[in-house]
Amino acid sequence: MVLNNLIKRVNNHFDVDITQNSRRREIVMARAAFYWLARKKTRHTTTRIGEIVNRDHSSVIYSMNNFENWLNCDLHFKNEFEKLRKIVFNELSVEDLMKKKVLIKYKFLKIAKNLLLVEVDKLKKEL
Repeated sequence: MVLNNLIKRVNNHFDVDITQNSRRREIVMARAAFYWLARKKTRHTTTRIGEIVNRDHSSVIYSMNNFENWLNCDLHFKNEFEKLRKIVFNELSVEDLMKKKVLIKYKFLKIAKNLLLVEVDKLKKEL
C-alpha cells in the first residue's frame, strides 16, 4: 500500500507513469527517484520495489548506484526531486505525529479517569 501511494505521488509530481515499459529519460529518472524514496521510507527489498514497477532488482540497484550522478548532472531534476522528497518525508512525519498525538491524548484521558475514580472514592467515603 505504501509503495502504491509512493508510485502515485512520483507519477503526479513528474507527470509520468513509472510503471510503463519505457526507457525515456524522464521516466527512468522518475523511476530512480521512486527507488530512492522507497528504499529510504520502507523496509521493502529491491526485488519487491522493482516488481511493483515491472523491473527486476538489478534495475533498482543500477538506478540507485547512478542516482547521485543523475542529480548532480541535471539541476532541474535535482530541484524537482528535492521538492518531492520534502513532500514525501513531511507527509509521513505528519502521519507519525498524528499517531503520537492520539497516543498522548489517550494517556491523558487514562490519567484523568484515574484521578476522577480517586475523587469518586473520596466522595463515597464522606457520605
